[in-house]
Amino acid sequence: ATDVWVGINDIHEGEFEGIHGNMIDDGWQRRQPNLEAPSRENCVVVEDDMFDGAGMKVEPCFALNSFICDTDDEHRRLQHAVTYDEDLLEKEKVENMGFGSDREKYYGKEIKIIGLRKDWKGARKDCRRRGGDLLVPESVSTFIKYMSKQGVGERDVWIGYSDKYYNGQFEGVHGNMIDEGWQDGEPRYVTPGKDCVVLEDDERDGEGMKVEPCHEKHIYVCDLTNIFDSEHNTRA
Repeated sequence: ATDVWVGINDIHEGEFEGIHGNMIDDGWQRRQPNLEAPSRENCVVVEDDMFDGAGMKVEPCFALNSFICDTDDEHRRLQHAVTYDEDLLEKEKVENMGFGSDREKYYGKEIKIIGLRKDWKGARKDCRRRGGDLLVPESVSTFIKYMSKQGVGERDVWIGYSDKYYNGQFEGVHGNMIDEGWQDGEPRYVTPGKDCVVLEDDERDGEGMKVEPCHEKHIYVCDLTNIFDSEHNTRA
């Protein structure tokens, strides 16, 4: 009856899908999915329970459980595959804001500035469909200078930090904590548990990271470096 993590979560609140983008509609235990924390990300374990039977069950993503790794080459290929319908491709072409369609090299990383405006979860979902994740810059000031050269300038840009795992405690999508790189007066907690982070170069507050509600829509930066690199582990 040990709980075991599988590759399913509700990166969009209440909509459970696998890490390859497949939607989940069956295989649940009785009374599941039960959203223990609807406003925060929930993850999925499999369990064979005496009372609720065998199947999938929702658990908070910060719970500690055993897990299963899928090392099949076909799934790796699918993880990197990106499929967009023609309408979305055309929309991206129109709204890409002149940032170019190719990946850029940045300090050994392959990144792409996406000109589409999405909320934080939508931005992260798009980056993951492209085979990567939201960027976690190693140096905030250096990356802001890089963005200025790319013509992004003072625009707010989503990066891979939020406090969705622990209220008021900002953490990157790879599990790293933040202790520097904030604008003056930041971080300020707008809605604990629903706060995400943008980069901004503001005339009044200076350059650095700023807290924004995760539902706001901004452009974003994807880190498309090989996600199976041992140093590039990603939190669900």
